[in-house]
Amino acid sequence: MLQQIGNLLSLVFVVLAGVFFLMGIYAEYRSYGQLSTDNKTVGRYLFFGALSISLALFVFLTVETGFAWDNLAVAMILTIILTIVLRINVSIRRRTAIFLSKGKASSLTSAIRGAIIELINILTNKPSHDQNSDSGNENRK
Repeated sequence: MLQQIGNLLSLVFVVLAGVFFLMGIYAEYRSYGQLSTDNKTVGRYLFFGALSISLALFVFLTVETGFAWDNLAVAMILTIILTIVLRINVSIRRRTAIFLSKGKASSLTSAIRGAIIELINILTNKPSHDQNSDSGNENRK
């Protein structure tokens, strides 16, 4: 009976973590491309999601094997690792929004597009647009 209650509690924590992660993803999506994103709210949702996953793991391991300090340490380390990874994610998204707002993306995109077109021309043996049209006529003679 106690094992079933523990497994149910663990399942509740997993579902709660899913809800927190979805709310965090929605908050990020809602503020996508804006520099004044509400990073604290997004960070809180993602942190509580990571904490819920760790609690679910701790409860599950405690029910299955009994209380051990190792189980608590694993849950704490998992929380720390997930929090660090999620903070890196928020930082990368913010820096991307700043980069895109400065307008550097259009020149970068056109340079990448030009390089891809040139690579396709090389692979298909088509002459480049930079070549002189007279050189193509000389090869035909």
